[in-house]
Amino acid sequence: MNSKNAIVGPESFLLGIEADSKGRLFQTLSKKASELPAAQNAKLTETAVLAAIEAREEQASTALGGGLIFPHARLAGIDSLIAVIATLSKELDCEKPDDFPVRMACFLLIPESQPMEGLRFISAIAKQMHDATFAEKLLKASTVEEANELFKNIRINDDDPL
Repeated sequence: MNSKNAIVGPESFLLGIEADSKGRLFQTLSKKASELPAAQNAKLTETAVLAAIEAREEQASTALGGGLIFPHARLAGIDSLIAVIATLSKELDCEKPDDFPVRMACFLLIPESQPMEGLRFISAIAKQMHDATFAEKLLKASTVEEANELFKNIRINDDDPL
């Protein structure tokens, strides 16, 4: 994988979504992920995506701190990473490792056969989203094109250390 551009495009964003619980957030993100071309090609359903995410979340919370939650799961049957990036219209009340309110989510489906690709994506995107200036710009983005522009220069290389 040479860059995130094959994973994140304007169709990957949801801005200012309403989510009154972590479950509702995961439902919304699962629906969006299942509508993306890579998920459609793999015949993934919203139900299958949500089940995988919920099973992973039962193992440990994916709230990373700094206002970011990063629900992710490994799935058989997909050939590439599938990502949805969202901003929330209000703070999400959920378990988190710090005092920062959760206002951003990055939802990731990882091919079962490519776990390192998923880890590199999580590392690169989480690092960027934890940057206060970047996060502020993302939260203020009013169009998916504006949000996507923020992600254009993020590169994820196969040889990046974790």
